[in-house]
Amino acid sequence: MSQMISDARLLFDASQADGTYENRKLSKSCLSTMSKSNGTDVTSSLTPTRTEKPRRAMHDLIERHSPELDYVVRVMDVLIIFSSGTLAAMLRFSMYPEQLAPVHQIVLYVCCAISFVVLPQFDLYSSWRGRSLRLMVSNACFAMLIIIGTGIMLSFLLRQIDELSRLWVVIWYLLSVCGLLASRILLHASLSGLRELGFNHKRV
Repeated sequence: MSQMISDARLLFDASQADGTYENRKLSKSCLSTMSKSNGTDVTSSLTPTRTEKPRRAMHDLIERHSPELDYVVRVMDVLIIFSSGTLAAMLRFSMYPEQLAPVHQIVLYVCCAISFVVLPQFDLYSSWRGRSLRLMVSNACFAMLIIIGTGIMLSFLLRQIDELSRLWVVIWYLLSVCGLLASRILLHASLSGLRELGFNHKRV
């Protein structure tokens, strides 16, 4: 019987480490059935620890608000692109985009708007656990190339291409790519830390 209780203890600990509430509930239900059939109270020693409840609550909170978190990340990406364009203007001209030729503002705003559509097409909001960092870099580079390339094409259609600073565009592109990658590295590190603590077992 002691061997049975020991095996039950290992099974329950494994279900706790899995981080899925349904698995923990199912394992405890099976153990309860086993204890009734053998006339022993195996589940009495399998009460979750005090730290399990806040971990479960945090895990459920992350899973329940996952769509909202994705939306927050997308808004942050737009802010990164906009801030990169502003910083590029400061580095190139020591002025804000509003003080440059109007085409700079138009391109900046249009590119920020279409980034909502373009960035998701390159799997930049999918789980990157176990995937290549090189693929993430290439996807970010191609995504920004399409976004800024669309802005350049717009300036050409408006016949304002001569007013658009090429160096500003290059600096903006490089800063945007670096910003997008840095934000994902920080997010990956944060979620990995939560996962090690048992708070996040869904996405990294």
